[in-house]
Amino acid sequence: MYNKVTFKEFAQIFKDNIIKRSRTAKGTSETLVSEKKKKLLLSGKELRKQVEENTEKLIEDVWNSAQLLQGTPEGIQMRMESWNRIINHNLRSPDTYLEEYEKLCKEAKEVSKITGIFYSLNPEYRTWDVNYTAFRIPLLELDFAMDNFSHKLSSRLYKMCLSPSTRTLHKETQLLAYADHMIDGVIHPWIDGCGRNATAMVMWLSIIFPEFKLPVFRERNEHYASILDIEAHTRYFELCLE
Repeated sequence: MYNKVTFKEFAQIFKDNIIKRSRTAKGTSETLVSEKKKKLLLSGKELRKQVEENTEKLIEDVWNSAQLLQGTPEGIQMRMESWNRIINHNLRSPDTYLEEYEKLCKEAKEVSKITGIFYSLNPEYRTWDVNYTAFRIPLLELDFAMDNFSHKLSSRLYKMCLSPSTRTLHKETQLLAYADHMIDGVIHPWIDGCGRNATAMVMWLSIIFPEFKLPVFRERNEHYASILDIEAHTRYFELCLE
């Protein structure tokens, strides 16, 4: 199902997009977003080197998994979780946020007694609130939000599979902007690496249909200037796909 791009070309653009977008890839362990976010195990050159190694593995995984499509909601969720493990390999201890996660689980049980709603909590999702996303999604509802996103993205892919005529440049632009906007600009679920996970999804989507093109990101400031507004972010992706 690949377009005519080679793995070498795909890998180079993927790497460039990560470097432009990610502060972690530049060796910065960013904790300013919240006082509850903890520093990574590495910093500076060591951090850059580990991120480079993780990115190489991430690129291979995205490229290989595109052959399988796996466009079901479960498949999409599985891919993102796999990418998250690759992205964060050797960057933090598995129990870094264990105490916070257990506290959140206790809260979920108490709320469930009142609401009758079962809350599924992913230990890889953040345990602190953020104030820089388009919407304020409660911590207990991050799993619901990701499940809803996976189903909506799956539905879009299913329609494109059924009707090749819908796989236009305009539709690709909308699809990539939507995925990037939701993962990093709306839900922002992961403890670390939301931008890299969103980039992986964008790159995965860009090679699953032969009509699609590879997006070339602009610099970080320009990329994030529009991410909270889906219409503005769609216009931004038009530039990325030129």
